[in-house]
Amino acid sequence: MINKDIYALSMSILGLGTERTDNLDFYNRAPYLLALFCMEEFELDRHLRAQLGIEEIEEIEQLQLDLNEDFPLLDSLAPAAALYLAAMLMIDEDEALYEKIYERYCDTMSSLRSGFPFELESIENLYFQS
Repeated sequence: MINKDIYALSMSILGLGTERTDNLDFYNRAPYLLALFCMEEFELDRHLRAQLGIEEIEEIEQLQLDLNEDFPLLDSLAPAAALYLAAMLMIDEDEALYEKIYERYCDTMSSLRSGFPFELESIENLYFQS
């Protein structure tokens, strides 16, 4: 999946066209917002890759992603990325729409995280000292 596909999905969520000239401001901001999503959700991608036995990628440090390049995270995160992008593009335009889409994004991320198998870890007792 390429970044432009995620941009197109976010535009369809907003009911807008995908042509660069239709929403030049959104088109210009999308590479930065997609990079931000990838930086924020890198740890989730790393965890998913470990669970699936897929090779890790290097941490994403780019401030913008080329819309014509491959989406750097797993494709299973693309729908969440599209919701995030749509919400962030609306943050200054329509607060009610932003909140609605951002809530859908949060629900999607919660569903992804809740699907992880649990891992046993020891818990340090900070209250009992011998």
